[in-house]
Amino acid sequence: IGFLQRRLVRLYPFIVVGSLLGFLEMIIHGVLEHTVSMSQAVLDMVSSLLVIPTPPLVSQHWRPYPVDPPLWSLFFEMAANAFYAIAAPSLRNRHLWLLVGLSGLALAGAVFLQNGGDFGLSHFKLGGLRVLFSFFLGVALYRALGPNPKYLAMPFAATPLIFAVLGLVLLGPMPPGWVYDLLAIFA
Repeated sequence: IGFLQRRLVRLYPFIVVGSLLGFLEMIIHGVLEHTVSMSQAVLDMVSSLLVIPTPPLVSQHWRPYPVDPPLWSLFFEMAANAFYAIAAPSLRNRHLWLLVGLSGLALAGAVFLQNGGDFGLSHFKLGGLRVLFSFFLGVALYRALGPNPKYLAMPFAATPLIFAVLGLVLLGPMPPGWVYDLLAIFA
């Protein structure tokens, strides 16, 4: 419970600020322009504050979080945190690395089958794979390296190499597509 409380205290301010800004934008560009009703805007706001996707039956042109579209990522991160809080006592390092490997393979397969695409806004169901892989990779690396690694220091060349890979993937001339999406996620 303490772990989940600390995570909620860390994440929830971003949810509130993003939801408030998105609600204001929705009022200005939706309600005032008569493309969104005030009741729809309020429903979307409440759904965002509760971190519950807006119900598709009552939302025009359904998106999970119309007020704060990137909230899909925090939704799945909170779910991963809850799963980790429950599973952590029995989740050994080898199980953790197996989970990372399997979720990475599943993610690669899903990216290939979906021919790339957005894994949060348009493919909400697949957003969980993206967050599952990155969340548990972070946990596995933390367990392997710890907060202050004494015995496993990164070589001097590792930092420039990390920035070079990130720059190549994120700023490189590669055309958008499923290969780029997969490289960007793994990077």
